[in-house]
Amino acid sequence: MAIAKINYHGAWTSQTLRGGWGWVIHDEFGSFKGAGVEGGVRCSLALAAEAEALRVGLCAGVDYGWQRVLLESDSKLMSDMLKGGRCFDSRVEGIVYDIHFPKQQLQTVICPLFLEQVIK
Repeated sequence: MAIAKINYHGAWTSQTLRGGWGWVIHDEFGSFKGAGVEGGVRCSLALAAEAEALRVGLCAGVDYGWQRVLLESDSKLMSDMLKGGRCFDSRVEGIVYDIHFPKQQLQTVICPLFLEQVIK
């Protein structure tokens, strides 16, 4: 069964309290399959932008029909929350909750940036 790789990233600035996010999907051969971006969105912290990037990227993976997904990000905190870690900020809690719906529709979710945690 094919595996899709989804790279996602959020960005935020405290000066304007605005952020944005983006995602890119490649198949197992590295061929581009889709991308999305949104910017200038009001959000309260960087983790909220990162969580939105993950949510939108996962939803796109489900919409494209992928069953197995490899996730890649630079956010250790988001990776930990994805694996069942607690969300300690109410401003992000709703987004994290929304992430679990598309995640449940996938057979595999892997976070390779922190591979040592996946292997254990």
